[in-house]
Amino acid sequence: MKAKVSIDKFVVEYMDVPRSVYYALVSKAVKSGELFKQKFNYQGYGYQLHLRKRNGAYLHVFYRNWSEPEGMSYTLRLETRPEYYFHFKEVLDALRRVASDIYFVSCDIAYDVKTSMDNVVVIPHDGRRKLREFKGTRYFGEKHQRKTNGHCKIYNKRLELYENQNVVIDHELTRTENVYKPDKRIPLAELLQCPPEQNDDYFAAV
Repeated sequence: MKAKVSIDKFVVEYMDVPRSVYYALVSKAVKSGELFKQKFNYQGYGYQLHLRKRNGAYLHVFYRNWSEPEGMSYTLRLETRPEYYFHFKEVLDALRRVASDIYFVSCDIAYDVKTSMDNVVVIPHDGRRKLREFKGTRYFGEKHQRKTNGHCKIYNKRLELYENQNVVIDHELTRTENVYKPDKRIPLAELLQCPPEQNDDYFAAV
């Protein structure tokens, strides 16, 4: 049985983005009605924006990591599903023009198989990754490790589609979702030369 592989969440960073560009992004989001939520000094960043379009496309923006010294330009991180980046092309073009570099940070890689969770076996190669279960979802890794390389969860994708999107499919579907976060950030232009290697983290079988 083959697994269908897809990319879920995709995270990139734009380096040395001026304050003026970030403020312009905020102003445009307010005027367009796309600003869904804004936070300050939260979870390691000075500024956070959560943009959402009417069609459901979203973009999470994180600006000025707390570790960065005082200045006029800071790192700006974007996080969303790969297909949603196209919906924010104007934002991306503005950032691309001013950023000194663009780096890939991480992504979630999903493996879907048409069978129930009872038939899917996932075993970590690192014995320190303990299995825990919460509301029917299996996790390898603690909650605070959610964004670390190798964090894994296995869940009933068929049920998730029905509960969250009211989508009904006529077959069982199990998703195994792994975080891929390399030790060093990869220039976005070189990403295709650095495919993820996850066989060192887990053994999986149906």
